[in-house]
Amino acid sequence: MKILYIILPLSFLIASCTSLPESDFYEVEGVVSINPSVALPTGGWLASQTQLYSYLISEKLENRSGSISMSAYFQTPGSYEFWLLAGREQGASDRHPIIQITDNQGIIISRSRVEIPDHERLRWLNRDSDGLPIIVDADRPGVYTISVESGGAEGIKIGRLHMSLNGENPPRGMGLIPTSNPRVDPTAVKRDHYVEIPPASAFGLIAGGNSDQYNSLTEAGIHISHWWDQSGYYEHVDSIHNLNVIDFAEDIEDLSDLFQFSKSDDNLRGFFLANAVELNNAEIKRYPALWFRDSELTGFDQLKRQIAYLSDPAEPLYEIPYFTAMPEWGLSFDSMTPNDELMKRWIQFSAFNTLMTVTLPSAEINERVLDQLKFYSSLRTELFPYIYSYTLRSRTARVKHVTGTTNHPNQFLFGHELLVAPVVEEGAEDRFVWFPDGIWYSYWDGERFDGGQTWAVNTPIDRIPVFVRAGSIIPIAKKERDGDELDIVIYTGSSGTFRLYKDDGETLNYWQGVFSTTAFRYFEQPSYATFTIGARVRGFEGQPDEVSYRLRFKFMESPNEITVNGEELNGQWFWNEESREVVIPWTQPANVRSEFRFEF
Repeated sequence: MKILYIILPLSFLIASCTSLPESDFYEVEGVVSINPSVALPTGGWLASQTQLYSYLISEKLENRSGSISMSAYFQTPGSYEFWLLAGREQGASDRHPIIQITDNQGIIISRSRVEIPDHERLRWLNRDSDGLPIIVDADRPGVYTISVESGGAEGIKIGRLHMSLNGENPPRGMGLIPTSNPRVDPTAVKRDHYVEIPPASAFGLIAGGNSDQYNSLTEAGIHISHWWDQSGYYEHVDSIHNLNVIDFAEDIEDLSDLFQFSKSDDNLRGFFLANAVELNNAEIKRYPALWFRDSELTGFDQLKRQIAYLSDPAEPLYEIPYFTAMPEWGLSFDSMTPNDELMKRWIQFSAFNTLMTVTLPSAEINERVLDQLKFYSSLRTELFPYIYSYTLRSRTARVKHVTGTTNHPNQFLFGHELLVAPVVEEGAEDRFVWFPDGIWYSYWDGERFDGGQTWAVNTPIDRIPVFVRAGSIIPIAKKERDGDELDIVIYTGSSGTFRLYKDDGETLNYWQGVFSTTAFRYFEQPSYATFTIGARVRGFEGQPDEVSYRLRFKFMESPNEITVNGEELNGQWFWNEESREVVIPWTQPANVRSEFRFEF
């Protein structure tokens, strides 16, 4: 009888899969993802393609609606939120496309006009002419027809359509693969996308300029991880750190060839800079680092756009794991020279990209800019253990380091713990920042902000607004520390966890599990708090048997007692009354677990 119970559902599943009606696309696990190019319109639309993506563009028509139609079979009845990846050519008609959906009886169940802002690039849009989300109610299973009508307007660009049950799976970047196969889960396919970690050196300062500028940086004590010179000569840097900068790659095949060329050994990681291409091809995610630049924008407008590419899920470039911003002077070293303010703001923003890339204009570097570069490249070095730990999540969970929301542009999360709000207005002395729920502290002076609301924050010319979430655990590599000792900084006020990741930094051995992780956990209540250092998991050649930390519990009151694994910690900790910080120097075998308990 048990066997019968197993066979019956299995038989039903097989029968349901094989008896689905014919359709262009299918709803799979609550998602319908559509590539409209399959519609092969009879008139009014033309297929077009750029380096980044393919799309349909509407032609001017006098007496026709310019409609394209696709069918989609919905297996799961419910309420679906609708998105359109769209744009408009500059100077095009201000008429907007109409999205109409009919059921298998020809009854219109949804008809909405999608507002497309006047920009050429594609973006995900989901608002109608009244500013409301577009909702499609599919009351029963069946084949539905989705039509896009241009109204005869010229220059409307349509790249993808996306529908998600209850809005639970919104599109990001280029969205999910088209659901033309009902047996393939598009979200599972995305989780399986291949992401390769760049060499550890790539997470330092990547800089480009001329030989005199290189000398100025090194004489100032600025460590350059990778350097490129417009002339193509690299006599100043060891060959392993020379960077191939490609001004133009035509397609994925070009990227693949360049990637292989950048490797001196098949087991070593490849690395180069190249422009992004073919965003709809998941293979692009394995090639670090990619950039894209709008040639028509200048100054702070270009800076603002680059922040959007990195942090706005509605932008097709959003999902590139190791995207690096490129300013307007970019790879043309003899082009415009930014003023000090713009150059400083670019340096600050670059320090919180997934990879820090700074292109120096042809002019001589003045001391003010040099000081900024030194400060933020040193900060980047200090944060390396924190930044590099996120490569594990990028590879296994396919979640990139920098994330943001469309509703709050020009700010983003750098990991889970840090909120970064670059300054994008020239001469700004303050800016508004939206803080997610929780307690937040200024990274620079510890000022506290309650989340779930917007605050005006100061924006001094030498500092980018950065905030730390309460409960964060941030590993920091201090230059003055001996050996591999790390500062582990715990921002009290809430509970939190962090997993420190390490590998050899150069080879692909991490794919075979040759890496290590160490888990940290902080938990607090009004009368006590605990902090746990987990035993090191896995490992690789050359790791020490002992680990040393300087534990720093910020904004903590002086405890009455601290114990470690049940034994009192006498004379081995101190409290800084001025900064309200408890400090514990600590060394332990790497393969043991330690739990600290604080009594108040």
